[in-house]
Amino acid sequence: MSEDNADMEKCIDILSNRGRIFVSGEAGSGKSQLIHAVEKHEKEEGMHVLLTAPSGIAAENIGGITCHAALAVRPSQRPQYPTALNISRLIDADLLIIDEISMISGEFWTFITKCIECADEARRKMGRSPIRVMVVGDFGQLPPARGTYAFMSYQWRTFGFENLKLKKVYRQDDTKMVKNLQKIRLGDRSGLGFFENYTSPMEIYDDMENTVTLCGFRRTADKYNQLAVDQARLSGKEIINFYSQRIWAGAKVVFRLNDEMGRFCNGDRAIVKAITEDDVLFELKRNNAVIQLSRRMDESKQGRIYERPLFTLGYALTCHLAQGQTFDRANIIIKEEIENSRCEIFTFGQLYVALSRVRTLGGIRILGDIHLPDVLASAYFCNFETNLQSAA
Repeated sequence: MSEDNADMEKCIDILSNRGRIFVSGEAGSGKSQLIHAVEKHEKEEGMHVLLTAPSGIAAENIGGITCHAALAVRPSQRPQYPTALNISRLIDADLLIIDEISMISGEFWTFITKCIECADEARRKMGRSPIRVMVVGDFGQLPPARGTYAFMSYQWRTFGFENLKLKKVYRQDDTKMVKNLQKIRLGDRSGLGFFENYTSPMEIYDDMENTVTLCGFRRTADKYNQLAVDQARLSGKEIINFYSQRIWAGAKVVFRLNDEMGRFCNGDRAIVKAITEDDVLFELKRNNAVIQLSRRMDESKQGRIYERPLFTLGYALTCHLAQGQTFDRANIIIKEEIENSRCEIFTFGQLYVALSRVRTLGGIRILGDIHLPDVLASAYFCNFETNLQSAA
């Protein structure tokens, strides 16, 4: 039996007998593939599966919806007690799957568990069994934007999870690379030296069309994206201003908002396929769908204030936008060699996320001293991971 099938069978067995499972694993360990396999099995059994994730792009990657959409709450809300509207989707779900759990705060996880309890009570009155729950993710990656990790909440400790750790990494074939990435994930600084040979400011990739630049701060990403604008101008590209961003045919972009019509979501990568007198056409990377946006609509919205731009150029990304993505080649900015520059790695899991996005060691180029970052992994996460391994 292959390791993939063994993990799936164990997951199905736990869901059938215990009803609640936490699936963990390093970046690229096949968590999304397991989600799809479980979903397929459950649907073949006639079960209704509700697929969710905290961000728009994470939800799209598994063919689901955001956790906030599933519970009918806005991301800006901080609800305490569920209403009938909050549990309306849950009542119909035989299995709830939540991906990228590391992005969910303890506070929001607490609300999710309250919604599950209320939905289970409603299902009991209808003679239906409790909702089974599959939570998936890697707490060694980036923590929630606000609040504590979900596993630090009382509701996590009392939820009754059975744990399943996916041990094989598929994204990278180099076992030494995988071993040292795992060290960095757990805060072991001895793993940093393995990547020293790829630290050279003179040898970073300058092919912006086939390389992504990963950094910590948005302003650093903006600067490298401006270099792409300059290169396009020098090569004679016709550049237009669209939704306050300079773009051209062939430009790489990342959408930063969820489309009200569901055509794209925050984090979707795309290419500007064509620019006409009336429209701009974008081709999404994940499914090759073509999105048409009116240039006249853009003109009608000039002067409006948005919380964030509709899209930005995608030649350089912050590590937060890169989580969940895979790249063949990446420049990773630790610290620029200019006066008053700051270390781009400033929070737990950031360096691990950046390095683990790339398929091969040869695809990595690092600007700055890889030993410079003070933070690699949270002590809370390391203790949590140690306890998981002890319980296995």
